Amino acid sequence: MRTFLAGEGIDVDPIVTKPGTRTQVAFFEVWPPDQFPVTFYRSTPAPETRLTASDMPRAMVEQVPLVILSGAVLAVEPARSAAFALLENRRAARDRRPDAVTLLDLDWRPTLWDDVREAPAIMEQAARLSDVLIGSDEEFEAARLRPEAGNADGPHTIVLKHGPAGVSLVTEGGRHSLSGITVEVLCGLGSGDGLTAAFSAGLLRGLDPVVAVERGNAAGAIVASRLMCSTAMATPAEIDRLLAGLSVEPQGAVS
Repeated sequence: MRTFLAGEGIDVDPIVTKPGTRTQVAFFEVWPPDQFPVTFYRSTPAPETRLTASDMPRAMVEQVPLVILSGAVLAVEPARSAAFALLENRRAARDRRPDAVTLLDLDWRPTLWDDVREAPAIMEQAARLSDVLIGSDEEFEAARLRPEAGNADGPHTIVLKHGPAGVSLVTEGGRHSLSGITVEVLCGLGSGDGLTAAFSAGLLRGLDPVVAVERGNAAGAIVASRLMCSTAMATPAEIDRLLAGLSVEPQGAVS
C-alpha cells in the first residue's frame, strides 16, 4: 500500500502503523447496473479504530489547506476522540487560515459502529465543526442530518449525492442541482469517492464550488463506467474530455 501511494506522488511519511492489527480487506460483488454488495473482512481491533490524536501532528493538521474526514472514523474509540481533536483544532485555527476547508464525508457504515444509536448525535456534532458536508441522500437520512447550509454553527456547503440522478450543491445562496451524466455503468463502487476527490481538487485550485461539483459529477460518472475502484479514478484530462462532450475510454471492461 505504501509503495502504491508513493508511486502516486503521496508523502507516506505521516502514515502510521498499529502493531497487532491487520489492514482490512473489502470484497466487492458486481451486478450491474445497480447492485454492488460489499463485504468487509475486519479483524479486531481494526487499525483505523486505534487512531489517536498524537498520530496526527497538530501543526500539519492546522496548516494543510484541506482535510477530508471519513465519518466512519467516528464509529469507535479512540479514533472518535482523535477525529474530534482534528475538527476542533481546525476550527480553532480558522482565524489564521480562513481559506482552509474541513470536509466531512458522512461515509455511513452502520455495521462499523459499536452502538449505532449513538451515531446521529455524534455525526451532528462533527457536522457542526466542519465546513463542507458530503454524502448521499440515504446517508443524510440515516445520520438524521438535514442538508442545509449557512447556519452560524454549521457547514457552509453541502454536496448531496443522488446516485445516477446526479448531485446537488447546497449553499447559503440556495441549491444548484446537476443531472447525472449518462454512461454505461460497469461498477458503481468508488463513484462517490471520485466525486469527492474531483470536487476537493477543484476547491484547492480555487474554482467556484459550482464548477468544482460539476467536475465531481463527471468524475463519478467516469468511475462508474469502469470495473475497478481506486485504480479507476478519473484524471483531470479525462474530466475535461467528458465535460467537453468527448468520449472517455472505459477501463477494465469485461467481455
